Amino acid sequence: MPNAPSPPGPPPPQCGSGEPPGGSPAGGTAAAPGERFRALVDALPNLAFETDAHGAMRWCSAGWERFTGLAASGLNGQGWLRVVHPQDLATHAAEWAQRLGSGVAFSVRRRLRRHDGPWRWHLVQLVPMPDAAGRQDGWVGSATDVDEMLAAEHAARAQVESMLGAISDAFYALDREWRFSYVNDRALALLGVAREALLGRVVWEAYAPVLGTVVEHEYRRAMAQGVPVAFEIHYPPLGMWFDVRAFPSPQGLAVYFQDVTARREAAERLRTNEQLLQAIFDAAPVGLVVAEAPSGRLVKGNRQIERILGHPVMAVDGVQDYGAYAALHPDGTPLLPGEHVMARALAGEGRPELEHLYQRPDGHRAWIRVVGAPIRDGTGAVTGALVVLDDIDDKRRALESLQERTRQLAQAQLRLDMALAAGRMGVWEWLPQAGESRWNREMFELLGLPVSPGGVVASEAFLSRVHAEDRPLLDAALARALDTGGSFELEFRLHCADGRQRWVLGRGQAVCGEQGEVQRMVGVNLDITAQKAAQAALAEALQAREVLLYELNHRVKNNLQIVSSLLSLQLRSVRDADARRAIEQAGARVGVMARLHLELYQSGRHGELDLARWLRRLAQDQLRLLGQGRAIALDYQADTTLSLAVDQAVPLSLMVSELLSNALKYAFPDGRGGTVRLQLRRAGQGVQLLVADDGVGLPPQLDPETGTGLGLRIVQALAGQIDARLELLERRAGVAFRIELPIAGEAAAG
Repeated sequence: MPNAPSPPGPPPPQCGSGEPPGGSPAGGTAAAPGERFRALVDALPNLAFETDAHGAMRWCSAGWERFTGLAASGLNGQGWLRVVHPQDLATHAAEWAQRLGSGVAFSVRRRLRRHDGPWRWHLVQLVPMPDAAGRQDGWVGSATDVDEMLAAEHAARAQVESMLGAISDAFYALDREWRFSYVNDRALALLGVAREALLGRVVWEAYAPVLGTVVEHEYRRAMAQGVPVAFEIHYPPLGMWFDVRAFPSPQGLAVYFQDVTARREAAERLRTNEQLLQAIFDAAPVGLVVAEAPSGRLVKGNRQIERILGHPVMAVDGVQDYGAYAALHPDGTPLLPGEHVMARALAGEGRPELEHLYQRPDGHRAWIRVVGAPIRDGTGAVTGALVVLDDIDDKRRALESLQERTRQLAQAQLRLDMALAAGRMGVWEWLPQAGESRWNREMFELLGLPVSPGGVVASEAFLSRVHAEDRPLLDAALARALDTGGSFELEFRLHCADGRQRWVLGRGQAVCGEQGEVQRMVGVNLDITAQKAAQAALAEALQAREVLLYELNHRVKNNLQIVSSLLSLQLRSVRDADARRAIEQAGARVGVMARLHLELYQSGRHGELDLARWLRRLAQDQLRLLGQGRAIALDYQADTTLSLAVDQAVPLSLMVSELLSNALKYAFPDGRGGTVRLQLRRAGQGVQLLVADDGVGLPPQLDPETGTGLGLRIVQALAGQIDARLELLERRAGVAFRIELPIAGEAAAG
């Protein structure tokens, strides 16, 4: 209440005496109405009063004197301001002046000093009072002691705030005008703001980024419909995820929220890891199968399973059904259900492993390596099992081939050792610094020299017997071995004491000391005179063989051309369509063999065929003979380093010729065009050919494996003749056959 001066005029009535507002002198023996009103007002616990338009007190009830302990004269005018708390006067002076000037009833809270010293809160209510002309003449009001009520309010609020501050959730309250009315410490910590920065502010102003988001939508829905709401929201300015629950009330909205960023990030990492594991599962180059425990039901398999087994994962309900998978022991007997690696892993075996045969649907038995592992939960109980399948058929068969070759080499080495012993293999040790050597008896016998005491001879005793043309080569080889601390191997000639000349294979290895210096050299000399003679004879025989093969290819080519001519002559006299077709096909096959021998004859490589060059010519010839002017293109791709022995080349050429002929005859009916593709490449220890077209495909009723057509039967027979594998890859969007041919030895070296 401001310290406003009273307006000029007659002195106001004394507080606590005189007439109350609207009073009149009493007359007669009965109390006048004004006196009765005054007695009633004085008896009220409220402090009644009247002021002028500026707030100067004109009149007050007797309660003021009882409460303040001041005389009426001390409260009149501006004197009553002495009992108002100084902070209330200083803080609310401007507000008080503004409300007095508004002419509208209002109420405020003020602290008034009681006669015994304490300050007590009062609710001060003022109503404007007009004069007879309707102009505002002053104010009438009352001050009600609400100190105990406010204390109870504050205590209740403190208790609520203590409870809200103690909860683990962040919490804030919004009033009906969307202003923050309370924020607990947890919320302030999460939001990173001070309490003063939020209290009284509108939420949409304090946190503008939430406008138009699920936050605004759900808050307004909760307030409008009176229903609680819950949602999760990402708040970009803080980079955090919040789990929000809002509960409406008549006073506004109570909002509880938690930071769930870590949980969301963990969930996202888990989802990412699951996606990664799924990608690894699908992309793994090995087969993967998962089964549940304890039943053993197969629940998941990746795409590689079908490639390895030759069929998709079969649905089985338990371990007892594992026999449906055609796993075999090396002797061909089936694995019992409990012997399967999956069954062993489900039984808790740590890392069961097995290599076994598998009978694929196409009849091929392939080697498969299977490794399993049990899947356990946190308590160690087996909840499932994972099995890894690896197609090791090529590796296993290659290993078997290698073992066979190793066995053969061991036998050959044994025979060689016996031959060397019989051939008097000479062993020597050379000491370059001393200029002397030590020989075994066979070295002396090799040169026809008498054995010296201790086998010691001068180094020159050997070097002087090296053929003059070979001495520079031997000197250079010895120098390199000494310089590098390495070895040498050289064939050279020796002059024996009896005048004969011998070929020797010399091998030596430098022996170094701890400091890396060469101390000596040890080695052997092998008498290879007989081998050299054999090599010369072999070279002569090979030359003779080449001449024979040249002549053979020439004669076979001529004879096949004669047969082809005879078939052509015979064709002129045949009228039956089937017979003519059979003769034409036979002539075409004879022609293929004739052209192949012509290729051998012209290439100069009479024992083997340049496969890439030959197949290109064969395909071009077929296209020229059977294309009949149609727009059929040849797409040819080949590894140009491939060669093939004649005994494999002839059946393979006939197979390719039959497949190309079928494509050119039947794939493009009604004069349509297209592309015939022939692809040749290496594949492990053999070659792989693809014969394909983009024509109309095979008729649904035609089964290439059981068809009655002579062409396909010939192809199947030829494939069996050379151990080739024929596979139909496509029959609808054109036709595609793949031929896989193993090549023995060095035929594919090129």
